[in-house]
Amino acid sequence: MKQWITVVLFGTVTFAMSMPANAALEKGWYIAANLGLTDTDTGISNLTGTASLDESDFGGKVLMGHEVNSFFAIEGFVTSLGVTRVEGSPGDTFRYQGYTVVLGSVGDAEFSSASLGLTTKLMLTMGESFKLYGKAGIQFWATTNNINNLDDEAGAGAYLGGGMSLD
Repeated sequence: MKQWITVVLFGTVTFAMSMPANAALEKGWYIAANLGLTDTDTGISNLTGTASLDESDFGGKVLMGHEVNSFFAIEGFVTSLGVTRVEGSPGDTFRYQGYTVVLGSVGDAEFSSASLGLTTKLMLTMGESFKLYGKAGIQFWATTNNINNLDDEAGAGAYLGGGMSLD
């Protein structure tokens, strides 16, 4: 499901670990967590009967990084992009990647996506505590589903990002 890469995490709030937890880490190491809303474009179409599609959910990311110096860091992360649901009655159908899928006796189908990655982070310090940063790396992703005879998907791709932080 290559389309899920277009997932948009918006309203993201980053929670840094509490000061005592950070103090316990070696100098230069940090841990962070992100929570936000996800909206996944699965390409699901042609729903019949009472079937409805919900491609929005909550997602999250946990990362650990090490600042090698004031300009460069390395981060590893794991991300959950939430669950896409098709809900309906048994026998309702929808199209997914060229296949017509029939909802079974439960009447629901779920797709869950997650990724694992490694990035490099370039930072530009502005003042005493404000930083702008850009990230580039690789992520390995997987999408699983609860539909019989429909394969799960996995792959790898580039990871790009940027932002700002206040230390």
